[in-house]
Amino acid sequence: MTTDLVAGAAEELRALADAFWDGSLTVNPTFATVMGDRRFDDRLEDLSPEARDAEIARLEQTVEAASAIDPAGLDGRGRITRSMLIEEAGGRARFVAGDVSIAADQEALVAATVEAFGRIDFAHNNAGVEYHAPIHETEEAEFDRIIQVNLKGVWLGMRYQIPRM
Repeated sequence: MTTDLVAGAAEELRALADAFWDGSLTVNPTFATVMGDRRFDDRLEDLSPEARDAEIARLEQTVEAASAIDPAGLDGRGRITRSMLIEEAGGRARFVAGDVSIAADQEALVAATVEAFGRIDFAHNNAGVEYHAPIHETEEAEFDRIIQVNLKGVWLGMRYQIPRM
């Protein structure tokens, strides 16, 4: 993954989070005031059905936009932020750190998923690494890492997910 992709996903997430929080403060002046933002002190909250529908639509758009950001392009903090943003906007998400090539991490991921959501309906094991070099220039350690993530990681995921489906 290139640095540009990581920077792009992080910037996209940062802009989405800023827009979400600015929108939340605008819609809920009481919350804004409690959070120390005095810009909306002179406004009463509009509790009309239209305002409520507009806020629901804004939250749904935030969940959709945050869900569309590829977590592979984010570091650990970005992945946690993405999950928190989805949760704050009314969606459901969890970030669980781990290494797909380690059985205990896969088992913990499945347990955390079942604990958070009650069950597993679907799994998409798509972790993978690339290495661009001719075979005769590839070190054994790099080859082992590729096999561990791309092959063993998928097998371990299925091994722990299928019994919980």
